[in-house]
Amino acid sequence: MTQRLLPPSVAPVLLACSLLLSATACKKDPNVQKQKYADSGERYMKEGKFREAGIQLANAIRIDKNYSRAHYDLAKTYLSMGVPISAYQELLRTVDLDPNNKDARLDLGKMLIAGGLPDRAMEQAKAVLALDPNNAQAYALRAEVEHAHKDNDAALDDAKHALQLAPNDSSLHALLGVLQANNPSNPEAKSELEKAVNLDPKNASARIALAEVLNASGDANGAQQQLRQAIVAAPNALQLRVALAALLRRNGDQAGVVQTFQSAANDLPDNEAAVAMLKDFYLTQNKTAEARAAYTSLMQAHPKSTPIKIAYAQILMQSGDTAGAQTVVNDLSKNDSKNPQVQVLNSLLLLKQGKIDDAYALEQKGARNAPENIPLQLLLGRTALAKNDMTMAENAFRAAAHVDPTNLEALKGLASVAMVRGDSNTLSQVATDTLTAHPGTEDAFLWRATAAASQKEWAHAQADLDSARKLNPNDARALLLQGQILNAQGKTGEARSSFEQAYQKDPHSAEALSALTTMDLAAKQPQAALSRINAALQQSPDNPQVLYLNAMLQMYMKNYPAAKASAEKVVQANPANEAALQLYSQALVATGGTDQALTLWQNWFKSHPTDARAALLLGTLEEAKGDTSKAQDYYKQALQIHPEDGAASNNLAFLMVETGGNTDLALSYAQTARKQLPNSPSTADTLGWVYYHKATYSMARDLLEDAARQAPQDPNIQYHLGATYAKLNDKANALQHLKQAVTLAPDSRAGKAAASTISQLG
Repeated sequence: MTQRLLPPSVAPVLLACSLLLSATACKKDPNVQKQKYADSGERYMKEGKFREAGIQLANAIRIDKNYSRAHYDLAKTYLSMGVPISAYQELLRTVDLDPNNKDARLDLGKMLIAGGLPDRAMEQAKAVLALDPNNAQAYALRAEVEHAHKDNDAALDDAKHALQLAPNDSSLHALLGVLQANNPSNPEAKSELEKAVNLDPKNASARIALAEVLNASGDANGAQQQLRQAIVAAPNALQLRVALAALLRRNGDQAGVVQTFQSAANDLPDNEAAVAMLKDFYLTQNKTAEARAAYTSLMQAHPKSTPIKIAYAQILMQSGDTAGAQTVVNDLSKNDSKNPQVQVLNSLLLLKQGKIDDAYALEQKGARNAPENIPLQLLLGRTALAKNDMTMAENAFRAAAHVDPTNLEALKGLASVAMVRGDSNTLSQVATDTLTAHPGTEDAFLWRATAAASQKEWAHAQADLDSARKLNPNDARALLLQGQILNAQGKTGEARSSFEQAYQKDPHSAEALSALTTMDLAAKQPQAALSRINAALQQSPDNPQVLYLNAMLQMYMKNYPAAKASAEKVVQANPANEAALQLYSQALVATGGTDQALTLWQNWFKSHPTDARAALLLGTLEEAKGDTSKAQDYYKQALQIHPEDGAASNNLAFLMVETGGNTDLALSYAQTARKQLPNSPSTADTLGWVYYHKATYSMARDLLEDAARQAPQDPNIQYHLGATYAKLNDKANALQHLKQAVTLAPDSRAGKAAASTISQLG
């Protein structure tokens, strides 16, 4: 077949289309795209536009997550921005992707030295020397490791060897000078450091070391001059400004410190670390007015600076100007809504408004998008704790600890989760990790003592308690824990003494007051407890924790109107206090205000639609009113939010069999409840009662006997067990438990049903 020719008019068009398609394909080639982003990032780095560089390099990594060049450049960008933790993560990733990247290994080694991990830094030095036996910087890194191990002779030898390999390297002269400066009488230190500065006037570490040598010799003016000259030569080197401020502070020049930090913010308005220094300086001294004035001026000078706006919003929040902070954050959100710091600010403002669910949703979204942002993860962890979502709290705190294993707030968060869960193994491990990273941390000794006490390892618990008390003899928490340990051993007299001492040390300690109240009630002395709480209220009439404890005691004493008044005060002080709201609703129900309690929780549920506990409570209120259909609907909503909710599963299963519902489905719910709450007499009762309705009487009996042993005064359990014995033709046991149900609650539904069954048995 003859090949068909194209008409002359068509050929050029197709050729043009071919060229266009080729160009489009080239434009969409991911390898080309990622390289363009990386090139753009490098240009921004050279211009000192580090935030823009970071965005471009992150774009390159989105195209190819294994693009080692972009990871390394991003690490250098983070270092320039003063974000060392993120830089460290990127260096680890770079070395993992490209083990032959000697510069990345050396940078990683320096960070490991700075982080107090010299042995791991030595691994990087050895790896570089294996690739390049004459690498001067690898010998320099080895010298720094040896210096960290106080092997100064070996460090000097390696530093001198490095200089033999690269005699004109400013950083190597600086290293040798620093090592020589360890001996104040060594005149060569100053000479080496001056060589380093002459070779590279922008060498920040050399300038800082030379300034220290000059200041130590009494030449404070010369030291300051060195650092000021260095800042002019290398304005982006933030460590120079930090060093100058530290020198001025040591010499008592507070005004100079302020000027240094203010210049840093003015010169580097897009550098988050540079902008934050002045704010941190003022706020640590509680000078919020000065901070506000300074950053108002900075805002006027740099209206487009996101870091300055963020710092200003933080200052406004610290000074209590929530409305002003909201205005600034709203402006930030227009263009920087995905900035993790902006998300943190937005969330904090939502929390101040009581919109905990909205804040929680925002934090979760932000943490997914920026998993390595520690402040965002910590905030998510704290909010999850407040919402009793222990899984989310643990995940958030672990994410923060993964980025920075020494972060004390992350470790404290993990300890809090472990204590809520009663997980002594995790609590002990977190305590040990904390003491490794932060020796002498009192909290860690208390955590480990708590963990040991839960395992009844009294000697270990006492040893850690003693360590905690040596660190802080006046801490009421150690005395409180001491009392709990003594009480667990049956030493009630000594326990009470410890609780009383704790309360004397800290009269505002609700925990100590609660412990003493519990002991009074155990001794059947409620009036003594009430007197102590009234005395506490005279000292602090608006203390919400004491008011809450007072309301609980009043409920115990069946003084329901007083309990209602006390709980109402707590709710008025903090409408977001869900525990107080629950106590208040209990008091309302006890005083005939079930409809008011329902309205209260319906309003709460509208504004907190993901609160499974609210749905559960609404179900119990509807059940108390006798509307079993609405109650079941609420229990189902609770399970839609939290499918493993044991209480909701239990209550739903019980109502289903009571109202003739699907017993197979009820069995599934009851089994879920029993799995989640294996030690609860209520779940044993419900599962047993479901088995009763499925005519599996032997299984029902075993569960109901267990429930009756745990809660012998519950008329419902007594009735269910008696009815089960009746089905098993065990009349004697049936009558025993049925009569007990009637005795306990003759006018209740269970009592009347038991009486009817007794009459049927004759």
